[in-house]
Amino acid sequence: MTTSQSDVDIPTTDREIRPDSIICGDAFELTTSLQANSVDSVVTSPPYWGLRDYQITDQFGIEDNADEYVDRFASLAVDLKDVVADTGSLWLNLGDTYNGTSVIRQAGENPNKGDESYTDQLAENRAESGVKRRSAAQFDLTRQNRLLIPERVAMAIQQSGWILRDRIIWAKPNPKPEGRVSTRLTNSHEVILRFVQQESHTFYRDRLSDPVDVWTIPTADSDHPAPMPAEIARRCIRTTTDNGDTILDPFCGSGTVCDVARSLNRQYIGFELNPEFVEIARGSIGSTPEYGLSQWVE
Repeated sequence: MTTSQSDVDIPTTDREIRPDSIICGDAFELTTSLQANSVDSVVTSPPYWGLRDYQITDQFGIEDNADEYVDRFASLAVDLKDVVADTGSLWLNLGDTYNGTSVIRQAGENPNKGDESYTDQLAENRAESGVKRRSAAQFDLTRQNRLLIPERVAMAIQQSGWILRDRIIWAKPNPKPEGRVSTRLTNSHEVILRFVQQESHTFYRDRLSDPVDVWTIPTADSDHPAPMPAEIARRCIRTTTDNGDTILDPFCGSGTVCDVARSLNRQYIGFELNPEFVEIARGSIGSTPEYGLSQWVE
């Protein structure tokens, strides 16, 4: 059953968005309610295209066509230009996928490809009429083609006026197994993109002891199916903001970015469409220690 925000007792915004708040609502609508230049940095990891069906009305990531996903995020990037300070940054963590008719998993119900029960679960899914499947008609490509979603999103955001300044590889030392895959290598990385609005912008390169564009960081555990590791949020926030600045995560999920912002003496604003995740995110505030890790140059 698809859940709407009215199905649970969690208040939505009254359009007066204050710092240090996590709001249940649609990022595409709420972003336009923010004041101009009110955000110093955006740090976010939106739902990846065609991966999970959270069964929430108006959810992002289950569009029939991947190009619609790209276009929707590009439109959000246009609105973010108005609310992010001229010297601010937009950090975006995105995963990729392949062209095919894979099942769009319901969050928390379907196993990963490396799990022992994957084959049985896949057969069961195929027998269920309500299960969503991706279309293999993406970008006029044949099956098994890598879709290059992060790169397509990046170019669309560039066309909206943002400057792509960094493309970082997040290397995972503990990638999820892909037991059924035999004709390609195991995916063990994702892409982190940093966009800025102008050539002169806030960036503290010396706050990283090793300022390279490959970050080796383990994946995180959480009640949320796709949490951002706190260390990624730390690096993004520390290198592009100062104490007291405001961080926005328009797809805040488990609340990692908001909690790390709080731990670093920044203000935070989080938007999340799924009421269950709003509860998780609000409950996470205060869980991150108020200190940096050893790699930070203080």
